[in-house]
Amino acid sequence: MRSFARVWQAAACEIEQRIAAPGLAENRHPAGPQHAPQLPGSNSQIEMVENDFVQATRTPSVRPTAAFDCIWDNAILHHLDLTVAARELAARVRPGGVAVFCEPWGGNPLLNFARRRLPYAGKERTADERPLRHADLRPLREAFFTMHFEGFQRLSMLRRVMRHESLRNALIRSDNWLLPRLPFLRQFCRYMVLTLRA
Repeated sequence: MRSFARVWQAAACEIEQRIAAPGLAENRHPAGPQHAPQLPGSNSQIEMVENDFVQATRTPSVRPTAAFDCIWDNAILHHLDLTVAARELAARVRPGGVAVFCEPWGGNPLLNFARRRLPYAGKERTADERPLRHADLRPLREAFFTMHFEGFQRLSMLRRVMRHESLRNALIRSDNWLLPRLPFLRQFCRYMVLTLRA
């Protein structure tokens, strides 16, 4: 059973393994090893290393090619021209590297109607954004060696308008049971996690 959190956990664990590989780093948490952050479900602590974090812009990057082992993003690709961004991203990931993106998905007509027409909490949108669809993924598929995508929040998308925690948790459990058994329903989910490998 894979939940939304489990996919993020898997990506985080892969990043942990890359930055904490034997011989690459020592634990440098200023308060000592016992205070290093712990990944959920992980048996080891994240080793604090001197990483190079970069805030990107929407314009072409001046970073050298193959500069990053990992790229992580939450809800930015659907603001970009992917015919340009896909080439930029692929050029910046080292061979064998991974890029993980969590993006709003536009495969559900009813959800698209709600996004356009219905008011709900947290609905701050910009004029340029549009949820991704299958046709939008073509540049990413062409730019990277492999691409895997997995939908989340089919029934649990309704938790945004529900106040009772028990009902919200029930929707999450329903998705966790339903989506692995009926994978075609993933195309109607609210969010898609894209895992791209160079």
